[in-house]
Amino acid sequence: MKNVILILFFLLFSFIPSFAVPTNSEAIKAYNDGIEYYGQDEIEKSIESFKRAVTIQSDFYEAYYNLGQVYLSVNNVDEAIKNYELAVKYEPEDYESCYVLGELFYKKGYLSKSIGYFSKIPPTSDLYSNAQLFREKVIKRQKEVLLNQAQMKAEADKLIIKDMANVTDITGIASPSGVAGDSLGNIYVASYGENKVYKIAPNGQRSVFVTEQVLSGPISVAVDKNDNVYVANYVQGNILKVSPDGAPFVYTKVLKPYCVNVIKDYLYVTEQETNKVMRFKL
Repeated sequence: MKNVILILFFLLFSFIPSFAVPTNSEAIKAYNDGIEYYGQDEIEKSIESFKRAVTIQSDFYEAYYNLGQVYLSVNNVDEAIKNYELAVKYEPEDYESCYVLGELFYKKGYLSKSIGYFSKIPPTSDLYSNAQLFREKVIKRQKEVLLNQAQMKAEADKLIIKDMANVTDITGIASPSGVAGDSLGNIYVASYGENKVYKIAPNGQRSVFVTEQVLSGPISVAVDKNDNVYVANYVQGNILKVSPDGAPFVYTKVLKPYCVNVIKDYLYVTEQETNKVMRFKL
């Protein structure tokens, strides 16, 4: 720990260092208590004392440094960083804090911040050589991270291009409003404008699966594990259940059904008229 300020007598009657020193006797006493408690392994009391010191005198940078040291001794890295940063704020030439911050930010993965603090340490400091070695280590790691990110992005771009190459647009359906697929790879598309549900086979062949005779405003579709298709028949006010061979019947009446979804053995329906979500056992 920094313990340049040991007792008030020493501070007042010896050589005053070039950096700013506390002038409040209560702050100095609290600081000295913090050092003493730390030496006795009284961590909580040490923290309280250093906090009292900076409460009394907010620019007491050595108290912030020692708070950082105490927090670091109990692995509270976030609080340690906060206090080391305050130490540097009030004493920019506190290169010990800069060095520690460089190490801590490196461990947390904040590489740019780590480099920034190591760069604050000048050639005149005893810590300069070690800081430069560590800085080069961080720069190397930063380059590796950027390279990995570039490689991951390139792989992701390849997958997107591959997926897009396999996409076939389905056109010519008026106001398509809902889509779902079955276990055989068939796609069902609700056409709100035509009052139809289309079936698109895996080979792209399109057919009318449910006609306008039983539909009025089909707005969403869902498929269960047995490949039955459920249609939210919005204007008609019901849910149609359509067997895999295309035979429809009214499954239940709903006031303005908007969305349908099958999750495991349940059909979920949103009823827009009453702002409800309903669940039906299949």
